Amino acid sequence: MSLAARVAVRRETFALDVDLGVPDGGVVAVLGPNGAGKTTLLRALAGLSSVDEGRVEAGGTVWEDTASGRWLPPERRGVGLVFSDHLLFGHLTALQNVAFGPRARGVQREEARRRAQTWLDKLGIGDLAARRPSALSGGQAQRVALARALATEPAVLLLDEPLAALDASTRVEVRRALADVLGERRTVCLLVTHDPVDATLLADRVVVLEAGAVVQDGTPAELARAPRTGWTARLLGLNVYRGVADGTAVALDDGGRLVPAEAPVGAVVVTVAPGAIALHAEQPHGSPRNVWRTHVTTVEQAGSVVRVGLAGPPAALADLTSGAAAELGLAPGVEVWASVKANEVHAEPD
Repeated sequence: MSLAARVAVRRETFALDVDLGVPDGGVVAVLGPNGAGKTTLLRALAGLSSVDEGRVEAGGTVWEDTASGRWLPPERRGVGLVFSDHLLFGHLTALQNVAFGPRARGVQREEARRRAQTWLDKLGIGDLAARRPSALSGGQAQRVALARALATEPAVLLLDEPLAALDASTRVEVRRALADVLGERRTVCLLVTHDPVDATLLADRVVVLEAGAVVQDGTPAELARAPRTGWTARLLGLNVYRGVADGTAVALDDGGRLVPAEAPVGAVVVTVAPGAIALHAEQPHGSPRNVWRTHVTTVEQAGSVVRVGLAGPPAALADLTSGAAAELGLAPGVEVWASVKANEVHAEPD
């Protein structure tokens, strides 16, 4: 299954024009500031919003083509759609909520219930099948919503801020469950998010929308290395490392060591925002728990910030103001000290 879409939506004060292709099994994170058109894009793909001009094709089936007048209603598009507020039926149990989708598509009751239980089990909440939404936590309810979307065996999975309403610890758990599901299935997935960690850990490609248009398209690493707008630089320019944690610190696979505020045990993914890294001419003293000597490899203007490449280990990107960069006299080859506080170092199980 693959997705090829060109979607143009025009409103009185807003215009969206996006050309998007996603290969079989591809997971694409759609990022952008508020009002960029992210949700409008998902609703157009799902058939919930009208398209002024364009064509949407999935797996060789044309869902919409304004030139020929072809239009498939949402229920015939094979789409699974999940919002941040899960929208479960309050009078139905978790099992009944998940079984609703297959039943609506003509699946027999017992088979629908079997599928529903299977997906609840996969998402780690099989024992909650008999509970109604009022008896579920936010994280549990969102897993039910994901199970409901997946139980229909969608050709395309559309996720609109599916983790936004969850607290930090629950977000980690649901993200991990979602990553497992996406790794198993060959479903095209578009994930709208404001969280660069979601994009980095879940998606193999990132599309950035600003003012209704695609301003950048690439892997998370490519966007982090060379953001084209200040917004992208501030949001997605994460330093991402893999390593092994011992409960206190993380030994990074590519060299170096970082101390997070909380470290699990075992293989982890570590993320550090470039804006959290401070640079110094002399070795700093005081609160930072992570300090290392390095030298500058690159200095580039990225929107309103100066992005500085550091040789490492660990190699890193740091964002400074123009004034701070000038005061340090930064240029390739200049030696500096880098520091980052432990509470800015985030480690999650890999």
